[in-house]
Order: sequence, then structure tokens, then C-alpha cells
Amino acid sequence: MKIYRINFPDFPKTEDIILIVGNFDGVHLGHKLLIEEGKKISKIFKKKLVILTFEPHPYLFFHKNKKNFLLTTLEEKIEIIKSLKVDELWILNFNEKIAETSPEDFLKQLFRIQISRLIIGPDHTFGKDKKGNIFTLYEIAREKDVILTLFPLVKYKNRKISSTRIRELIEKGEIEEANKLLGYKFFINGEKIKGSGRGKKIGFPTINLKISDLKVKPKEGVYIVEVFIGNKNFRGLLYYGNRPTFNEEEKIFEVHLFDFKEEFKIKKLKVDFYKFIRSDKKFENEMELKKQIEKDVNIGYTFFLNMGSTPIK
Repeated sequence: MKIYRINFPDFPKTEDIILIVGNFDGVHLGHKLLIEEGKKISKIFKKKLVILTFEPHPYLFFHKNKKNFLLTTLEEKIEIIKSLKVDELWILNFNEKIAETSPEDFLKQLFRIQISRLIIGPDHTFGKDKKGNIFTLYEIAREKDVILTLFPLVKYKNRKISSTRIRELIEKGEIEEANKLLGYKFFINGEKIKGSGRGKKIGFPTINLKISDLKVKPKEGVYIVEVFIGNKNFRGLLYYGNRPTFNEEEKIFEVHLFDFKEEFKIKKLKVDFYKFIRSDKKFENEMELKKQIEKDVNIGYTFFLNMGSTPIK
């Protein structure tokens, strides 16, 4: 997959293409079905399939201090789209110029390149003040001889699958439901950082992680997870919270692996979330906390055994 970072209106010169436009935050199940439809059409008509997305996410451009929002950082989004085997990914720099461009002017600039078909969802909006919609698209696409394909909304339990809906589920700790809508397990990519060493002291050593401020954060508590370190993977638990037992204020991510190895030198970890098992709480002392962690570990072990899987890999 070729990747282009572009500034409006300098779209790449290209042959006749099939184009899909969207934010694609999370590249969730609805996005994947949309892209798969584009792949089918591009194969039938022997055209290149191009995905056009934006960086930063338009919402973050207008809310510059917003944190805990993205389902996927740009790097994560690129990796998922790459796995879907599209021909090209265009990443358009979302800036003041685009924000102030009318829907009509945006489309006229876009349609200067050779596009035979544009594929979007029916609720797509664009242009200054988000005034552009499918009716704007129909009108200008017809003028420019571009075929417009509206991909129907993808629903789950009679509600549209959307990045907003998934974000809300994650923030409530409803990870299993969020995973169904994503079409994969919600994950975080983190960098290993030095911790306080308390986990090791009570018999449950942990790896502390730093993740992007922009990434959506799950509900505080304990989760069953799988951790990928280089070419190895481990089962375990993840804790997210501010360690109320120790009267801390800063929220942290830390993972305890059932088959813990401290000697690895790799700094980058990926954590897949399976299930939320309990909320964060304050314990009377370290001994009470240790007893609860023992129960948590037992729940995690049992979860993987019930999956027909080995907890320790």
C-alpha cells in the first residue's frame, strides 16, 4: 500500500480511481465492510482503490485541548488499513484552509483528479460548518461525471455502528460489546516505563505503560488482556487507575503477565483487551489488595481455560 501525505488542494496526480473518503477512526466493522465493497468494485472495473482520510481528526482540529478521544492513532489506523490490502492511502492535512473551504469548492478541487466512482456512507458531512452532505455530493458528482455510491449504514442491535458508539462503550468498560463493533479487540500501544515496584513487592510484578494522550481511555479498573512484546505474546491482566489504596493521583496503565519475563529489552508493547472484570477501588492495606489480585488472576486464568486456550503461553 502506498501512502501519501498531502496538503489541500494538491491531490496526487493519478489514473482513474475508486475513492472512499472518511475519518475511519477505529477502522471498525462498518468501515471494513465499506472498504470491502470498494475492493469488490475496484476489482470488477479494474481500477485502483484509494482511501482518503484526515490528520488530525477534524474534531481534534476544532477541539485542540481534547484528550482521550481517538480509537486509533494515525499510526494504528495506517496499520489496520494496510492489513485490508487497499492500493493507496491519502492522508490529507486538516488545517484552517480546509476548515474554511465550502463543500462545493472542496469537491471541485477533489474532482480535478480522475475519479470514476466515489463511495461514502449516507451520513457523510464535509466542508465549512459541515454543510456538505449527500445532496451536495450528488449534484456536483453528476456535473463532473463521477458515479456516487452510497454504502448503507451498518447496524448492530438496530443501532448504527459508529466510532462515537464504540468510544462510549470503551469508556463504560463494555469491552466485549465494543470488540464486536470494532471487528477486532480494542487495543492500546504503549511504551514501557519505570514503575514504583509495588507489584513486585507483593508478588505480582507489573509493566507500566505510557500511551498517547489522544487515545481513548477505558473505564478505570481491571481487564483480562493479551500482551504482544516483539514476536511473543503473553496472557495477563491490565489495571488502569490512580491506585487509590496508595493515595496516588496520576492514572496509570500497568500489566501483570501470567508468564512474566523481566529480561526483555523491547520498549514497545501492544495490549489487546478481552474483558472488564472489576472496577477500581481502595483497599484497607496491601494485604487486602494482594488477596483481590489473587482473585483477579484466578478469573483471568479461568477465562482463557474456558476459551480452550492456555493461560500461559
